[in-house]
Amino acid sequence: MLGGIRARQGPGTMPTVNESSRIARLLRDLILSKEIGDGGKLPPEVALSSSFGVSRATVREALRILAAEGLIVSRRGVGGGTYVVFPDVDFVSDQVKNNIELLSYGRTVDVSHLLESRILLEVPAAGKAAERRSDADVAELYSLLLEPGEVPNTEIWAANKAFHRKILQATGNPILELLASPLHLVVHERFARGKVDDAFWRKITAEHRGITQAIERRDAEECGALMLRHLERLTTLYMEIDSREG
Repeated sequence: MLGGIRARQGPGTMPTVNESSRIARLLRDLILSKEIGDGGKLPPEVALSSSFGVSRATVREALRILAAEGLIVSRRGVGGGTYVVFPDVDFVSDQVKNNIELLSYGRTVDVSHLLESRILLEVPAAGKAAERRSDADVAELYSLLLEPGEVPNTEIWAANKAFHRKILQATGNPILELLASPLHLVVHERFARGKVDDAFWRKITAEHRGITQAIERRDAEECGALMLRHLERLTTLYMEIDSREG
């Protein structure tokens, strides 16, 4: 599996960032090429060190890199070792969200980019959700329509986040969820939480109800139109907040 790789570093030398990254890249390639499949066990550190011609410290650092990417996990006890675990949508979505946040706060990406991207992704996604939804999807969407005054706004905030994600899940396309959900979370956490009153949440709930009813009727065109109006109204609000705080 690892044969034929030439030594580039003596086993007794200290690891460097470049060497650790190189070994991580080689192992990543093996994993993505399915030479080491999901659930497969990597050789021990000493064997990897010998195969790659590097120190065990370098191998250990390379494994830390892959663990941070969600590609491997270490297990102790009987049958312990380092195993390949392909990341799921939640893990990758969290990584995307973290990077979008860094870009947005660094002003490489501004709020207009975030809001435009949401519209480009979530409007067609709402139409697909209407076409593909199950009865269970509809029931869950209705369960997320909470009324201000009846529950704390923190619960409504959480339900709002879950509502948009559920629509993405109802499309049956995990890539849509992966791309759109982090955008919604970044925008929502940056501009909404703790900065709006009950009137805002009542309007949100009413708009969510209309979207849910369109999904229930499998009316993709109406659902997309309702989502577009919903997001355009939020865009106006968020842009106003951004201009005041900028």
